[in-house]
Amino acid sequence: MRSAAIFFGCAAAAFPAHAEEARGVDKTVFGIEIGAPLNLPTCPENFLSTKHAVCVLGGPVYGPRKMDTGATMVDVAFATNQRPSWVHGGTEDLYVSLLGGIVVEVQFGTYGYAVQDSVLTMLRAKYGNESSLTNKEMRNPLRGSFTAFDALWAVGGLVVSFQSVTDSLDWGDLRIATREYMSLINTEIEKRRGAEPKL
Repeated sequence: MRSAAIFFGCAAAAFPAHAEEARGVDKTVFGIEIGAPLNLPTCPENFLSTKHAVCVLGGPVYGPRKMDTGATMVDVAFATNQRPSWVHGGTEDLYVSLLGGIVVEVQFGTYGYAVQDSVLTMLRAKYGNESSLTNKEMRNPLRGSFTAFDALWAVGGLVVSFQSVTDSLDWGDLRIATREYMSLINTEIEKRRGAEPKL
């Protein structure tokens, strides 16, 4: 989702360092610790039900791939009986980026407008009040209007971005990353913009 990537990347300049809380921040996302090595098993052939809530997908389709930021992205899946109802998943549920084997970002989709308020409540409970929240008026396919929002947190060396609705009414985007990696994303976005053909 291009709009989600741009929104997240533009956060780099939005928060001075003093906006962060230094201590007491939970840096885990579904048990994956940001700033630590990824310590998950590879998904078995049939992981409909497994003792592991999450596992790393492999093979030619879901294997690790290199990103423009220099990070390696891996696809992580929930066991079907473990996926939270508000996570908009599929075969792959979470996208985890690593630099030097260390987790620097976890990204995943939500079910958009239907869950935006409950997800915001969960994020506030975990990270405190957001640093920024911007409402946006949107239209559904029947041309009815509704209010969605973009929310940002900068806390404990992390940047959390939540677009409650992206390109579709039933899709939201949630990213939790280190401040340093978020800056890399922003740099890459600016580089792409600079390389676009001029009018």
